[in-house]
Amino acid sequence: MLTSLTKYYRFCTGMRKFLITPLSLDDAKRIVGERMRTREQTLLAILDRAVFRNPGSPYRELLTSAGYSLEDVRKLIEGSGVEAALERLAEDGVYVGFDEFKGRKPIRRKNLEIACREGDFDNPYLSSHLNLESGGTTGRATRTMVDFDFMEAETVNRLLVLDALGILTSPVVVWLPVLPASAGIVSVLRQAKMGYPVVAWFSQTDPRNIGPSLQNRVGTRVIGSLARLYGKRLPKPEYVDLGRADLIARRVRSLLDQAGTCSVITYPNCAIRMSVAAQDLGLDLSGVHFFIAGEPITEAKRNEICATGARVIPFFAFSEGGVAAYGCAHPEASDDMHLQSDRMAVVTRKRSVEGMADPVDFLLFTSLLRESPKILLNVESGDHGRLSVRKCGCPLEALGHMEHLSGVQSFEKLTSEGMTFMVSDLVRITEETLPRLFGGSSADYQAEEVLDHGTLSFIEILVSLRLGAVDEGKVAGAVLQELKRGRDSGKLMADIWDQAGTIRVRREEPLPTGRGKIMPVRIHRIS
Repeated sequence: MLTSLTKYYRFCTGMRKFLITPLSLDDAKRIVGERMRTREQTLLAILDRAVFRNPGSPYRELLTSAGYSLEDVRKLIEGSGVEAALERLAEDGVYVGFDEFKGRKPIRRKNLEIACREGDFDNPYLSSHLNLESGGTTGRATRTMVDFDFMEAETVNRLLVLDALGILTSPVVVWLPVLPASAGIVSVLRQAKMGYPVVAWFSQTDPRNIGPSLQNRVGTRVIGSLARLYGKRLPKPEYVDLGRADLIARRVRSLLDQAGTCSVITYPNCAIRMSVAAQDLGLDLSGVHFFIAGEPITEAKRNEICATGARVIPFFAFSEGGVAAYGCAHPEASDDMHLQSDRMAVVTRKRSVEGMADPVDFLLFTSLLRESPKILLNVESGDHGRLSVRKCGCPLEALGHMEHLSGVQSFEKLTSEGMTFMVSDLVRITEETLPRLFGGSSADYQAEEVLDHGTLSFIEILVSLRLGAVDEGKVAGAVLQELKRGRDSGKLMADIWDQAGTIRVRREEPLPTGRGKIMPVRIHRIS
C-alpha cells in the first residue's frame, strides 16, 4: 500500500511540475545546444552510474566480457567520438538485439549467456513516472516508464521543430487512440507543456468496445482532472471510427478558415483516409501539416496525403526511446528525417535476415539523456534504415541536426493503422493456431504484409487450396481473436484492425523466397 501511495504521489507531483513550469524558445535552444556540446560527457555519466555502478545491468556484463572498463570506454569515446566508439563496441559484441531487449531470448555472445527480463533495462533513477504500453502486441506486455522529466526533454525538441517549421502557434488536432495506447495522451500532454494545447482529440477506439482495465478506463479522465487542477485544460477524447474521417476533415477545414494553418498528429493510414475524404468533399487542406509515424512512409502514401495541398512531416519514434527523428523540410526521400542527435546516438550493424539474400543495416540506438525511461546502449529497435550526413538547408539543420535517417522498415514487427504486431507472434498463429482450428499443417498458412496500391497497409493470410472449403471470415476472425487475448493493447489493436479490415484472407499456396524456402511470415522491403 505504501509503495502504491508513493508511486501516485510522485506521479501527481511530477505532472504538476511538468505542466506549470514554463518552457520558452530561448530555454529550448539553450538546452539543445548544451546537450550537443556535452554528448560525450553525458554518455559517460550514464554508463558510469546506470551501468558500471549497477550490478543488475546486462550491459555491465556485456562490457566486462568484451574487456571494457569505464576508463577503456572513456578513452575510446574521447579518442574517436560517440558514434565511432559505439560502432567499435558493437563490433566487439556490445549490443542488444530486438528479442534480447524484449526479454524473449537470452543474450548470447561467444561463451557468454545472460538471461534477462525487459525490466532489467529500466533506468533505475527515474523519479515520477507513468507506466504505459506500446501500440499493441500479444504475448508478454511491453511496458515503458514515462518520466515527466523525460517527457519535458522530448517536448524541448518538439517545440524547436514546430518553431523551425513556422507552425508553433498553429491549432493542433490529434487523431490517436486513448489508453492503453500511449501516443494520444503523450501528444496531448506535450502540447499542453508548450502552452499551445490540442484543440481537439479524436480517438479511433471507443473504450466500450474493448473493455479495458479499470486503470486504463479511468487513466485519461484522471490525467485530465489533474491537468485542470494545475491550470491546464486538456480536450476530452471524442470517438471517431476509421469510416468517418470526413468528420475530422471538416473540423480541420474549419480550423484552417479561422487560423490559416493547422497541425494534425495521427497515423499514416488515418492521414490518407482524411485526405481521401477531403477530396471527396472538395476540401482544400493547404496549410495542414500532418505529423505521422507508426508505419513506413512510402512515396505513394506521401503523395496521397499531399494531393489535398497538405504537407507531411514524418517522425520516427519507438516506445523505449521516444521520438528519435523529425521530418526534413527539404527531403530527399519520402521519410527523410533529421536525427535528434542531442538525445540519441544511432549506428548500424549488418546482420542477416532469414529469407533475404543480403545482410541488412539494423539500427542500434543509444540514449543520451539521463531521463531516458530505458537505458539504451547499442539496442536494436527492430528497424533497419539508412543513415547519412548532408547539408539540406532545412531549418532543422540550424539546430545542429546534420545526420539524416530514411528508409526505415522492420523485419521484426508488422505495423498497420499505427498498431504494431510482433512477427514472432504472427509466426505462432500461422504455425499453431490456424492449423489447430482449420486443419492442415503449418506449411498451409502464410502471413504477408501488403500495401494496397502502395498506400494503405494490410496483412493477408494465405491459405492453401488443398484444404478445400474454408470460411475466410472465420480465419480472419481467429487472427483478431488472438490479438484480444489478455491485454488491453491487444483488444485496442483488434478493434482498430477490425474497423479497417486489416486482416484479409487469400486462397493461394504459400509463396517461397528466392531461395525456395517457405516462410511463415513474408515481409517485403519497400523501395
